[in-house]
Amino acid sequence: MTAVQATRLFVRLACAAAGLLLVPALAACKPRPAPAAGVRVPQLLKAAFSASELGRMPDPAGMAAADRALYEALREGSLKAALAALEAGASPNLDCGHGCTALMLAAGRGDKPLVAALRRAGAAEPPDAAPYLDVFAFADRAAAPEYQAAIAEAGRLAGQPFAARGERGEFVLELPEAEAQTFVEKHQETLLAMGVFAFIAEMHFAIDGRPDLVACLPTRDKFAVMVYTGVNGVNYDITNHLVLKWMRRLDAQHPYALHGSGADFLSGRFAAAVTNPRVLAEAMYAFCPDMVDQGAGTVEELTADLERRSDFYFWWD
Repeated sequence: MTAVQATRLFVRLACAAAGLLLVPALAACKPRPAPAAGVRVPQLLKAAFSASELGRMPDPAGMAAADRALYEALREGSLKAALAALEAGASPNLDCGHGCTALMLAAGRGDKPLVAALRRAGAAEPPDAAPYLDVFAFADRAAAPEYQAAIAEAGRLAGQPFAARGERGEFVLELPEAEAQTFVEKHQETLLAMGVFAFIAEMHFAIDGRPDLVACLPTRDKFAVMVYTGVNGVNYDITNHLVLKWMRRLDAQHPYALHGSGADFLSGRFAAAVTNPRVLAEAMYAFCPDMVDQGAGTVEELTADLERRSDFYFWWD
């Protein structure tokens, strides 16, 4: 039984015990943890990330007026206000939290006017910006005939066509959970060679017979997929940018293929057996408490899981 299958079994049993057989989503039937404010979350962040990775969150009250206006505009998604803040002298390299800059946020959203304005104002493009800038290129790549042909091939492999969703090259297809997992595991590498990243974007655990959602994006970069889906652990103050930092570090230590990414989950498979399962289990627990608190039960059991299996499943409920 894989990590994802074990979680699906847990969800079904939990829903059945609670009389929630018709609940359509995982979050509706799992208990939501309530970390003690100012205590557990900071401790977990410090355990999961180094001081240099965490950096610090910006203090709007201590910002110059123009910087504060840009920060709030980015939080609210207001292009007009963001452009006005730049005109008023806001820093184009404003750190919006943990090293995620204004340019990264704008690029990740595909906001061409704001990216252009930030670049004119002198915004830097550090290495961490690469997956955000990759997402920024999605719309242009999606218009290429080669990408459209690759999507057609994905449909042929699936036995039915993918449907366009949005304007940035995302194509989706609903498949029963077992078929969705099989499609991604069997065809991901083939499609990657064609410039298409196929992954599971929504997992519904077959509750009430609801299918999973397979998505295709115009990229070969798994971290760009994470940016696009916005995966985060907001209940534990883990932003999307922090997720990227942790998953990049994990990939350097234990290379993996990304099979699923949604708003609050990640799944995949390690390329080789984990050599230090206890150390990794402790790191995973700090990064994603729910995989133990609502999943394995103990770090010891998670360690045993890592010794038995090569797949992983993170979720933040």
